[in-house]
Formats: sequence, C-alpha cells, structure tokens
Amino acid sequence: TDQIWTRTDEQYPRRQESLLRAAERRILSETYVGDPRTVEQKIPGNFELPTVGITDDSAASLADHFQPAAADDVGNAGRRITICGRKTGPLPELFEPGSEEPNAETQMEAAFRQYVTDFAEKANVRPMQGALLLNNEPYGRTGNMMREFFHGLDVARHHGLIPVIHDSIFPIENDLTTIFPFLDLDEIRRIFGVKIVGDPGLDLDMQAYNGVKSADLLNFGGKLLSLRREIFPKSEIKNIILNRRRIIQQMFELMEARADVSEEAQAMCGSIQAASIRQDTRYTVIHSRSFAKEGRPKFFTDHHLAAMGVDTTGPIKLHPSMISAILNPLRMASQPLFMITDGRDETIANRLSSHPYYSNNFRLAPEPGGDIFSLRGRKASAVSSDLIFAVMSDVFIGHPMSSFSTLIAQIRYALGFRHTYLHARRVDGKWETFCEDEECFYSLHNV
Repeated sequence: TDQIWTRTDEQYPRRQESLLRAAERRILSETYVGDPRTVEQKIPGNFELPTVGITDDSAASLADHFQPAAADDVGNAGRRITICGRKTGPLPELFEPGSEEPNAETQMEAAFRQYVTDFAEKANVRPMQGALLLNNEPYGRTGNMMREFFHGLDVARHHGLIPVIHDSIFPIENDLTTIFPFLDLDEIRRIFGVKIVGDPGLDLDMQAYNGVKSADLLNFGGKLLSLRREIFPKSEIKNIILNRRRIIQQMFELMEARADVSEEAQAMCGSIQAASIRQDTRYTVIHSRSFAKEGRPKFFTDHHLAAMGVDTTGPIKLHPSMISAILNPLRMASQPLFMITDGRDETIANRLSSHPYYSNNFRLAPEPGGDIFSLRGRKASAVSSDLIFAVMSDVFIGHPMSSFSTLIAQIRYALGFRHTYLHARRVDGKWETFCEDEECFYSLHNV
C-alpha cells in the first residue's frame, strides 16, 4: 500500500495508458480506509494543503462583512453585490494566470496535454466547424449538471472550440434555468460564451454526431476523485478559477440588476424572506447529504473522505462538537443555525433540534412561501432558494462529497465570501479545518 502512495516517476516509467484510468485505479486500490496518513502524505506531488486550526487566535470578526465600501478582515476590497437585501463579500478580481517554476510547469503541462488528448479520445470529442456540441441528456442532479456544463466549457477551451448547447433539457432546463430562473437564452449566450443549436450560421450535422455525453463531461479531471493535483498545472487551476469567477459574478450581477423587476429573481429569495433574514442578521447554514439512503455503502463514503484527508464521520454525522469548534471562534454559536438537506435522513436534524446547546437556535431552512410563477410559467424552485440561502450566509458548513455543497462553495468564493468549511478532521482529539482557500478548493475538487 505504501508503494502505491509514494511511488515516484523514477520508480515507474511514464504510463502509456490513459492518465485518467491509471491514476484513478491507483487511488482506488487503497482499501484501508482507516489509514491515519493525511491527504498530503497519501497523494504524491508538491501540492500543499494549507491547514487552518480553529482557535481563538485565528478567529476574525465579521463586523466588516456588511460594510459595502470597506475591506474585509484580510484586507480585500472590492465592489459588493446586493442579493436578497444582503451584501456579498468584496468581489475577487478576475486575475490573469500566474506562472510556476519553469521545470515544474513544463512537466505538469506535458502531463496535462496528454490527459486532454486521452480524454478527447475516450469521450469522443469531435470538433465540427470549429464548435463542440454538448449532448442534451443530463447526468445526475443539480450540482452534477452544473459541473458537467462547466467541464464542457473547459474541454471546448482546451481545443480552441466554441461550445454549443441544445435549447432544451441539458443544460438550459436542467439545470441553469432551474437554479437561475431569471436567465434567458441571450443571457446564457453572453455569460457562458456559448452558441445554441439553431443559431444563425451554425450548421451542424446532428444526424452524424449528437455531442459529448454529460456523464463523460462529469468525469473530466477525475471520475471519483480529482486528478487536478497530479496533472493540472497551477496556471490551469487559475484559468479554471478565472472562468468560474467571471461566470458566477456576471450571473449575480444580473440577479442584482433584476431584483425589482423579475419575479424569478425575487422568488429565489423565498427562504431568506421566510426566515426573516435581514441585512444585519448573522446566520449559519449547514448542508446534510445522505449517501447511505441512496444505497451507497459506508465503505464508499469512508474511502473518498479519507482520500481527501477529511474525518470520515464529520460531514455525515455533523457532530455538534465539530460545529461548535467552527462556530465558537467566530462568535456564531449563539446565532441562528439552519440546515438545508436532501430530506432523506432526519437523524441529524432531530439530534441538533434536541441538543442542549443548539435546540434554541437550530431549525431547517424554511421552504419558500407560496407557489410563485413567473411570466414565463416557471415555478419558484426550492433548490434555487436553498442555494441562495446558503450562499448568502455568514458561515457555510458543507459536505465535501456533495456536488451541491461544492457548487455553493464555488459561488461563495466567486462572490468574496469567507468562512466556507467543507474539510474538517480531528487531530489529537480536536477538530480543525483545512483547505479553506479558493485555490486549494479547486485543486482538491473536480468542479
């Protein structure tokens, strides 16, 4: 087992087979989920996970969080967007990718180019007239579908192609306009840089090729565990961050601009309004996701959480001690604590609602009130309302294996929010969090 995790390029010649298949088989060959080694020790390479122990010394006041013209508590300044009556953090800059040390960059870029080539062959990536068509059959639920669409944009960029999507089902109906119902086709074209089947000058042979499959796009960058730390150069990670920041910021700027005129944008604030959340309300949202109720064995979650270096029980059981370790230094433990959930397992909600410390301020996120229909006949989505409720919270504690949690984290990073926690572990019996910054998040997660 140790050889699996500590092999070097000198010990093993470069593989001729697909990097995707080989690296994933290497990671998944680890069967001992109780391995005490950290993720840094398990996965080779120079990538470092910054660790932030949750102590009083590391706690920061949230007082600047609501000051639109002021810097945040680490000195970041920038414009803030108002969503549902609450301000985001200062928007991060749309920076240009930096550079790494020449040797490391060259080696990583060679491996990355090979990976892109291997993926194109495996996923049947076929350019047509300078365009890349994405199949319109979705795979998975909300978070997965957004991940598939983002990956489709990435694949098109790597091949110098214009991404083309269908005007129905994936990704427009499932899930762009479900999550962001105020978007129309022109805005989707502008924000995502895509063309839509049927656009003038776009003559694709739909009989010969129906596009890259969503299930393949989901796996770009790693099927079950992210391969980005091994084969994506830092410049490419920064390219991905830049792309996601630009798209997310533009969507939320549009939501802000339409707040007073769009029923759809107003409906997304349903949970915030139902919970009587105001600009100065400080609250935490935790996300409970049950894989066991879907029939996923305990080994499945244990293995993948351990591979990330995360405590195998923390995100599943959401221990009150873990929540307290995060909230106490932030002086948030006595503030409202809400849970968004897939509704499959009520155990955690029942435990927190009866807990002597949290029973008074814990409750499930409220459903948006009423059946609000837009002029285009769309119903307000509880999914979009949950997402906005979590995104605009002061503190978010999510499940690192959940694509919905990672989508929330992506949006929070792009909007300048801090205090986003997906990775917790126990060291000497004490809870600590790690990998809280945006670059580490994008290196650890295939989003």
